[in-house]
Amino acid sequence: MNHVQDLMRPTGGAVAMPREADRIDLPEPPDPWAPFRRWLRITFLVFVVLPTAALFAYDLFVASPLYQAESQFVLRGDVSRTGSGASGVSSAAAAVSALNSSQEGGILVKFLPSRALIDRVQKKVDLAAVYGRDDIDALSRLAAGADVDDLAGYWSDKIAGSVDPLSGVVTLGVSAFSPEEALALNELIMRESEAMLNALLDGSRNDALRIAEQDRERAAEALEAVRREVETFRRTSGLIDPSDAGAQTIDLIYELRGQRAALSAQLQAALATLSPQAPQVRALRSRLKALDDQIDALEGQMMKAATAENLPTLISAYDALELKRAFAERTFERSELTLLRTQAEVDRWHVYLTVFVSPSLATEAVEPTPFWTAFKFFISALVVWSILALLATGTMEHRQ
Repeated sequence: MNHVQDLMRPTGGAVAMPREADRIDLPEPPDPWAPFRRWLRITFLVFVVLPTAALFAYDLFVASPLYQAESQFVLRGDVSRTGSGASGVSSAAAAVSALNSSQEGGILVKFLPSRALIDRVQKKVDLAAVYGRDDIDALSRLAAGADVDDLAGYWSDKIAGSVDPLSGVVTLGVSAFSPEEALALNELIMRESEAMLNALLDGSRNDALRIAEQDRERAAEALEAVRREVETFRRTSGLIDPSDAGAQTIDLIYELRGQRAALSAQLQAALATLSPQAPQVRALRSRLKALDDQIDALEGQMMKAATAENLPTLISAYDALELKRAFAERTFERSELTLLRTQAEVDRWHVYLTVFVSPSLATEAVEPTPFWTAFKFFISALVVWSILALLATGTMEHRQ
């Protein structure tokens, strides 16, 4: 064994060193995420950075300045006291409920972006000329040849309105590409809004007056019908007033008897000096006979009426007609009074816009705001890109 170890020893007394292993350089495996990371960088640049920069440059160098005129007002007017007249004589006006200020404020806010307001404003101002000028940038101005629907959509972005439900304060803001146009449009819209609200009240006025006039016409027709019934009763019965017919007849008989007594005295005096065949005597006798016939007829009517079984019925029927006529006359008088008070009341119905913050010429543009707009767009685009990137990352991991 010693000689084998001696053979393995290096000659010259040198110490043997261990042999190093052979080193082999293998190629690194390809990174599967490298293309994905490159895709993320490209999409971030294309969909977030470049659009944000383009929007910032557009707002800073190209976009036309937009000015806003703002006003604040409350609605006032005698429109909420209908039906408050004494004894309820304003029932016709109460039948048409007038709008209160909160309802009118809500109606006004809904009216601002409507085509109805556009039609009113177009009669005074050409909106296409205001918002379609050549000096306005192409993306901001109203397209040439825009139809009514396009104009309505464009207009809704240039007008804003809100109402405070507690105080009833209405805030109106109108935007245009010059301070003068924004101010003029704001003032015009306030006038047209006031006219619109009063036009709504015109319908209420007409309804209230129509109801009052219909009530009066019905009362007049009922009164005329009762009067015709009374006249028919008088012609049929031959009595003006059955309950007073006896007293009137007795008075008439007494008057005729007095005339007969005077005439008889004249006849006796004439017979003392004239012949019974004298013309004056015959005339006096004829007049005396006529009075006797008239007295006998009246007495016969009284006897017939006193013994007739239908006299109480006639009196009862006449009393009923008189009560009906009195009620009809009272109803007609009340309907006339209601009509007069309704006319006086609806004449006071009017809405006023009490402006306490008047619109003024804007000194600074409300748009564009390059930094703020670019920041909001960048955050929005970043959120959307991050969500899509997370979804793509999850899909990539699932494939791996």
